[in-house]
Amino acid sequence: MIYILTRKIHVQFLLIIALYITTIVLSNHIFNFKELLFENYHPVVGYERAKELVNYIIKFQNISTIIDVLLLIIKIIAITLLLKIGCLFTNFSISFKNILSIVINSELIIILGHFFNLFYFWFANDIYTLESISTPPFSVLALFNPSEVEPWLRYPFSLLNIFE
Repeated sequence: MIYILTRKIHVQFLLIIALYITTIVLSNHIFNFKELLFENYHPVVGYERAKELVNYIIKFQNISTIIDVLLLIIKIIAITLLLKIGCLFTNFSISFKNILSIVINSELIIILGHFFNLFYFWFANDIYTLESISTPPFSVLALFNPSEVEPWLRYPFSLLNIFE
């Protein structure tokens, strides 16, 4: 039974990493970040400098993906450890494997939210700007006109969504 549970956790963990990488690759494909970044920087810094900046950013995109996956692994382990420490303080008996399974399942829900956002932008929106992408469709900010919301409230409202 312990071997099956451990194998199940490993499969779920690898599934999360695969889905996370898939969302990164899909978002790069759907949004064409190279063009978006160039259109955003071109009016501000000029054609040649914008071209240099975009090429520099694209050059490190694969390294960024690896760092994102490592940070995801660290996040899952840190949350699991903190929950286990909290259980020890409250004398609540639960194994580390069970807590890890709960954290992994909750991370699946968060990644599902990323997929919903990607599919929303893929099917509902043809013209992408950095401003339109920065307003998540399933967040509290989407209920308001972002230009009418106080600047200091835009980020917290964009974080509150139905998946987290």
